[in-house]
Amino acid sequence: MDPVHHVLDEWICGVDAHGGFVWLFRKTEALAAFEPAYLGPFKLILSKHMVGVVVIALLVLAVMTLVARKAKASVVEGRAPRGRFVNFFEVLVLYVRDEMVLPNMGERGVKYIPIFMTFFFYILFCNLLGLIPELGTVTGNVMVTAGLAAIVLFMILVLGSIEQGGPHIFLKNLVPPGVPIALWLPLFFIEFVGLFIKCGALCIRLFANMIAGHLVVASLLGLGILFNSVLIGVIGLAGALAMSMLEVFICVLQAYVFTLLSIIFFGVAIHPEH
Repeated sequence: MDPVHHVLDEWICGVDAHGGFVWLFRKTEALAAFEPAYLGPFKLILSKHMVGVVVIALLVLAVMTLVARKAKASVVEGRAPRGRFVNFFEVLVLYVRDEMVLPNMGERGVKYIPIFMTFFFYILFCNLLGLIPELGTVTGNVMVTAGLAAIVLFMILVLGSIEQGGPHIFLKNLVPPGVPIALWLPLFFIEFVGLFIKCGALCIRLFANMIAGHLVVASLLGLGILFNSVLIGVIGLAGALAMSMLEVFICVLQAYVFTLLSIIFFGVAIHPEH
């Protein structure tokens, strides 16, 4: 048994160099002989994480659409939304809005609430579903977290420039007024590079925290195999179970941290006076 297989990405299927469809999932011989076809610089293959990011996005869309319809139906009937399913998500939605976005961005952040809701619920679903071994840990792939961080960087640079009145104003406001001329250029460089460093930290923090917990669980599960001992295997299993319970908390925490830091970074971009 390979105790770390669920934290690694795997090819599922692809188109080979001769234009034929090949099923690759868990087929060692097919993988060894496979030469993928290319579409420009891109390989024509599907991996477990590639499928995962799409499936989870559709799942989030379906769940939140259902919640929204139930809540809307209740409002139309003149009563508060009822039901554990709706109320559970209502608590999370109100928390993101009232405790995360509005305190850090004020009323100017109201129109951006949907994107931060999307960040929170998408990452939360990715993290929690990643606890199921065969589904794979999508947020344990640095390319996925880099994509999420790139969206935040786009928001800071593009939407921040629009909010401030143009790129020239956005760049000018990176350096506070009153800074001596001799310090203006190095301070501008530090602040500009800092935008990329902040988003890079978002990427690495989510990736590292998600994959680290899974690797600890995998290591604990592998103790019995390593020492060829039933007793050590049972101890490792108990430790893995305890770590898995902690992982549930970490999944929620990392969705919260990524979303909150995104709000703070973007809030600074649209409030240059801060």
